[in-house]
Amino acid sequence: MTLKNLKYVNDLGGISAQRVSDDGYQYLEPGSVLHDIAVSGVLGDIAPYVAPPKPEELPKYATPEGAIRAMAEFADQFVAPLIEHAPPAERLSWPVKEAAAEAHLAGEATPPQTDLLAAEASITGESLDELATHIVATAAIFRQVAAAIAGLRRKVAAEIRAEPDPHKFEPILLSAMADAESLALSLGIGEELGVYVNG
Repeated sequence: MTLKNLKYVNDLGGISAQRVSDDGYQYLEPGSVLHDIAVSGVLGDIAPYVAPPKPEELPKYATPEGAIRAMAEFADQFVAPLIEHAPPAERLSWPVKEAAAEAHLAGEATPPQTDLLAAEASITGESLDELATHIVATAAIFRQVAAAIAGLRRKVAAEIRAEPDPHKFEPILLSAMADAESLALSLGIGEELGVYVNG
C-alpha cells in the first residue's frame, strides 16, 4: 500500500495519510507499524500539526435587549436598600411628607401638614425641625440617586444599541455599575447600598 499527503492531525502524533490506490484517507495511530514507517521518513515528509482555532467565547449578553434588561435589573437592585424597609403604603406618603417638611422649614406649613409631621415626631422623639430636616435631606438624596440611575440606564441603553460587538456589552455595563457605586460613595450612602471603599 502506497501512502501520500501525510500530515499530523493531533497533538498525540497521529497521522492522516491518503491512499494512492483509491484516494481514501487512513489514520496512522501512534505505535502502529505504518505509523513507525511514516515517521521514519520513508513515505515522505509529514506536514506539521496545526491546532484548530479555539472556539470564540460567547458573549454574556447575546442581544442589546438582554444587556439593557440586565442594567434595569441592576438599577432596581441597587436602589432597593433605600426603600425596602418601607411598606408600599408608607412610600405613597413620601411626596406628601416631603412637601410638608419643606413647608415647615419655610414657615409656610398648613395645619394638616404640621399635624402630619407632629404625628411622626411624637413617636420618634424628634422636634418638628429635626424631622423636617431629615425628611428633606433624605428625599433629596433619594431623588439624586434615582435621577443618576435613570441617566445611567438611558446612557447605557444608547451605548449598547450603538455597539455592534456583543462582547463589548458587558464592559459597558460594568463601567456603568462602577459609576453607580462611585455615586453612592460620593453621597455618603455607600454603606446603605452595600458599597464600600476598597482597602
